[in-house]
Amino acid sequence: TFINSNDGFEYGSTGAYVTHDGGRIWKAVGFQPSWFGLIKGRGTTAWVISYPCPKGTLCAFEVRSSVDAGRTWTAPQRLPIGYSPDYGAAIGDNGLLLSGGPTGNIEITLDRGATWSTVATPCPANTMRSVVTTADGIELWDLCQTDVKPGTSKLFISTDGGRSWA
Repeated sequence: TFINSNDGFEYGSTGAYVTHDGGRIWKAVGFQPSWFGLIKGRGTTAWVISYPCPKGTLCAFEVRSSVDAGRTWTAPQRLPIGYSPDYGAAIGDNGLLLSGGPTGNIEITLDRGATWSTVATPCPANTMRSVVTTADGIELWDLCQTDVKPGTSKLFISTDGGRSWA
């Protein structure tokens, strides 16, 4: 995942690496949770979502952000216990939008993770996966995949930050 032409990340399960020279040299991100879930970013802002507890232990996923392309990281902030983020989108320099289970609800921050808001998903109860994206944190797009068969997914759009959906 490259956030600009020089700064990028490679991650999988228990390891994550960062480059600042377009991929010539890679080094560890500097912390080791039990599992890396997502890395997203844009410009010089990066976000890491990780699981700090051993497999099989219930705890909250953590979110860290970096304003210098992964050279330094904030202290971890916890998402709600039981919430498992699957997809995410960076929102400018200050925000992050996440979708995940088990309910498919959306978590959003617009202030570098200082506060988080839960947005109820418009997805039906039989949704297997909810994939969200946004450019500004106000217009939200949520693709609800209810089955693997073509034509069974539904796309919902909100123009008011998730208060209403069409």
